[in-house]
Amino acid sequence: MKFLSLASGALLAAILVLNACQPKNKQMWLDDNHTRPKTPCVKNTDSSPDFSYALCKVGPSVVGVEAYYVPEAREDFFGPQSNVSDFSGSDNDSAVVGAGIILDKKGYIITNSHVVLGSNAIKITLMDKRVFMAKVVGIDTVSDLALLKINGKHLTSAPITDLKKLKVGTPVAALGAPFGFQFTLTSGIISAKNRFLADNEAPIPYIQTDTAINEGSSGGPLFTSEGEIVGVNAQIYSRTGGFVGIAFAIPIDVVLYVADQLRTSGRVERVQLGIKADALSEELARTFKRNNAEGALVLDVVGGSRGEDSLKVGDIILAINQQKIEGPEDLTSILALAHPGQILDIQVWRQGKDHHLMIILHETGTRPLPSRGEEPLRLPMRNNFTPQEIAVVEGIDLGLVQPNQELLAYYHLHNGLQIASIGSKAEALGFALGDIIVKVGNQRVESPGELAFALHKEDQVPIFLLRHGDPIFIPYTKARLTHLQEDNE
Repeated sequence: MKFLSLASGALLAAILVLNACQPKNKQMWLDDNHTRPKTPCVKNTDSSPDFSYALCKVGPSVVGVEAYYVPEAREDFFGPQSNVSDFSGSDNDSAVVGAGIILDKKGYIITNSHVVLGSNAIKITLMDKRVFMAKVVGIDTVSDLALLKINGKHLTSAPITDLKKLKVGTPVAALGAPFGFQFTLTSGIISAKNRFLADNEAPIPYIQTDTAINEGSSGGPLFTSEGEIVGVNAQIYSRTGGFVGIAFAIPIDVVLYVADQLRTSGRVERVQLGIKADALSEELARTFKRNNAEGALVLDVVGGSRGEDSLKVGDIILAINQQKIEGPEDLTSILALAHPGQILDIQVWRQGKDHHLMIILHETGTRPLPSRGEEPLRLPMRNNFTPQEIAVVEGIDLGLVQPNQELLAYYHLHNGLQIASIGSKAEALGFALGDIIVKVGNQRVESPGELAFALHKEDQVPIFLLRHGDPIFIPYTKARLTHLQEDNE
């Protein structure tokens, strides 16, 4: 799977300017630069999606961005007022084209960092055709956002929406410069929310859309038919480099959070919970004595939080600061807006009861969820055990041996049993050859006898194990084992 950044094409000579503010009546006034008449934004009253009103509201806050590397920052390139920022880049005058959004009337503009990175001259074009040179206030490559500044008057700031109202299926539009065609409008819907891209370093809950996004669209807004911006277009999924119906926008609340930090300090501080979490299935949730699969199941704790208490493997995170956690993707949304020193009130389900933990977050640099090392631990799996080395657990068809101690130490574990042989009943229960069984419920197992006893006394219980070096939970129910045994008789 390939994720491609969007903006960044050579500047085309042809420029298409779309104007959604067509006259609807005779009411007119002068626009911000007091040079030509402007018509009011008139809302469409039919039920069909119509983005002319939205474009009229959003358009004045959207800018075209052309980023250049100018050798020796030649004054004749843009004139004596070029206001060139200090970057290095390739030795040519070709432009990288994208879009940006005016955040306030002081002239702060947000765009994608990959649009301006490596440039030393940035040209900003407003929809009313005014042109400015921008300076760079700050760049955050982790979130792929850059904050620019222009010195202009009568600027229009972007209309922002509350993302809590945004639903999958909502019609949205994008405004940008695909292949250099500035201020091009395309439309689609919200395909999904809270998409976490595994290859991304930042905990960003991306908005997924099928709105046509192409090279040159980066940094432009994604907005609703009401003319409210919900995100900044940033990436596409493609095996060919062209748009295939899957694009991703950075949520506007994350954009504003990053922009505020870049404005005040020039850098972005990030935090971590220091855990690895996963979703629950209905069957697994029942083994934790839960009647639904909501929450984020803690699989590993690698540091990152401190306080009177801490998260533990097997905790199910149900809420943070009274905000419900339906799955691990909700953790991403909260961490994206959290700051060092913030105290989180975390509600967890632990050993069949609700608990509240007060966790203090601290800064994590650029990687929000650090691994235990640079790469996950991968050890060669031994599979040539002799019959004398294998202890068989009767009734469940498991052959067990002592596991690799280096792997146990990596996860700070002192015990476990590795599956060296396996029968059909054990496979049907969810076990796999090579698994290292660590705990049955809350009981650690160090011998085949302890495992057999633990499974015998529990009607249903979660089993914590390591599979291919990764921690996971699987559900175990005695009723299912009984059913499998009856089928074999």
